[in-house]
Amino acid sequence: MSHFKRVEITHPYNSFQRQFLLTKRSPDLPDSWAADELHGWQFHHHPTLNVVEIKDVTGQKIGWLLGHLIDLGSTDEIEREFVLPFNTSDGVNERHTKITTAMRSWAGCYLIILVDRDLQRIYHDIGATTPVFFSQETEDVGSSPAMLLPGRSYWDRLDTDLVDIADINGDGWLPFEVTAHKGVLRLLSNHYFDLDQRTMHRYWPDFDIVLDTGSSPAVDEIVSILKSTVDAIARSWKMTVQLTAGQDSRTVMACCREHMSKAEAFTLKSSSFSVDEMLSTRIARECNIHHHMLSAVVSTEQEREDWLLRIGHSSGGSHMRYHKTMTQLDLSHAMITGFGGELNRGRYWKSGDTPDGEITPQQLLGRLDLAQHPRFITAAESWLEGLARYDKLTILDVAFLDVPMPGRVSAQLCGPSFVYQDFHPLTQSRIFERIMTLPIDYRRANQLYKDIIARTWPELNDFPVNSVGLLGDARYKFMKLWDRRRVRRKIRGLAH
Repeated sequence: MSHFKRVEITHPYNSFQRQFLLTKRSPDLPDSWAADELHGWQFHHHPTLNVVEIKDVTGQKIGWLLGHLIDLGSTDEIEREFVLPFNTSDGVNERHTKITTAMRSWAGCYLIILVDRDLQRIYHDIGATTPVFFSQETEDVGSSPAMLLPGRSYWDRLDTDLVDIADINGDGWLPFEVTAHKGVLRLLSNHYFDLDQRTMHRYWPDFDIVLDTGSSPAVDEIVSILKSTVDAIARSWKMTVQLTAGQDSRTVMACCREHMSKAEAFTLKSSSFSVDEMLSTRIARECNIHHHMLSAVVSTEQEREDWLLRIGHSSGGSHMRYHKTMTQLDLSHAMITGFGGELNRGRYWKSGDTPDGEITPQQLLGRLDLAQHPRFITAAESWLEGLARYDKLTILDVAFLDVPMPGRVSAQLCGPSFVYQDFHPLTQSRIFERIMTLPIDYRRANQLYKDIIARTWPELNDFPVNSVGLLGDARYKFMKLWDRRRVRRKIRGLAH
């Protein structure tokens, strides 16, 4: 049985870093928060959130851009204002097409809020890196359920049974649009939110999946996109690159090679025996990389409670427990991660899966390592209906992008009481589209990361992935066998 402290939110959201509220009411917010107004909408945000105005080609303000958007067509980060190529004669559908087309050449972590008179919508980047929640009872939209449910209403509407079932206080998370609060839903990746109709609509994928016969053109394009993205970030930021024993962080680091002499890398040491520690130290030493090994700083019970409040009891996990470890770094740097790379290897594929197979809501929840809760099953059914035209492997790919990204990962953006800016170069529309059209056998062989590294920093392919040798690996596997959480997940996965 869980014990929840019913902490009153009497403070004026001062610790709600990078959070926002879009409303038509007059909220009680601290004077330090920035405020703006357009067409009846009030937009409020914490001063740590980067915000610029969005204008059309005539110079009229039509909304706000949150976060950091990089237009790879110009390789510039948007700083003071952002102009969308909208003309007064453009219809709603034409403007929507212009946005979704332009997103294929945009990188970064951003959110677009449009409150033009006849186009009132919110668009995520493909990674949903800025969390968005909306009320079913009011016109409020915000970065956390706590922004929508001030005071006692937050605790009165918290479904503690669901929090228990989902193991939010441990490593669990809430999927699809499901939240732990009555009357509050989450905006999913690859969907836009219609502010006028209060409805969510899928906009990606918007193309048929036609598999390539080879891989070289796709790899060349992905490398070009990654290097352009890193170059653009390096022009505006000093960089700190995540380095683990895995392949995704190494792939991104390879594309940062030209900038590593001025950058630094970091690895989290969270246990006494760490493959990440041993292998990353070796890579850094032999490749002459400035490297920090961060000893884990474990958050207190109060800090974890504050974390869960700020993200609306959406997810737990290691970031909740170890987020303070990041304060050992220079937080003014851009943090470069390998987030999103799991798509390359078919994160939720199994060896027997074929494109013409079928997947039920219950099986999908099993692949996602989620409980068979009625709310989850209903949400999975609705989500699958929106992808009826696609094959099984594509559906599983989109599941990786749609479900854990907003539910498990991006919600954690608002968890810390401090601010750092992270970028995920692999998480881009065009990169994901190219990955999804690669030959199936090529993806099953997990060849993409090797080919990217071979084109950018081939020496990194000389190091093993998630391995420190026969004896070390044997010890690591033995330790995993005694991890009860892993055993439970394995059993649940075998059942589906």
